[in-house]
Amino acid sequence: MIKISFIGSGNVASHLCKAFKKAGLEIYSISSKNQQNAKSLAESVGAFVCPINDINPNIDLLIVSVYDDAIPDVLATIPKGINAVVHSSGGVGIDVFQNRFKNYGVFYPLQSFNKNRPIDFSELPILIEANRGSF
Repeated sequence: MIKISFIGSGNVASHLCKAFKKAGLEIYSISSKNQQNAKSLAESVGAFVCPINDINPNIDLLIVSVYDDAIPDVLATIPKGINAVVHSSGGVGIDVFQNRFKNYGVFYPLQSFNKNRPIDFSELPILIEANRGSF
């Protein structure tokens, strides 16, 4: 089973976690500066909360879903050895990764998110940009 970890526990991360879990993927861990949100989200998808520097490098994908301005600082704290890292911002380009990871990209759902409003992912456009053809 594909293991996904998240950095962030806000609107976008919450919807993506739940949608991926519903699709049969394993949400492995949640890292967030807001521990209350992280704990609540982790419990809802069967994951655990961990600090960024303790993210398991054996996950298949790390999704960084934080405020646009925080992305460069967050990327600088991610441990080496993670297979693939993407961020979920439409306002930050792929160049922010600066070849720090073997596989990286942008996974941007073209939608405004609110935790209290359901999202139908079957009708949601997702914009994807990656440094390689596939992860």
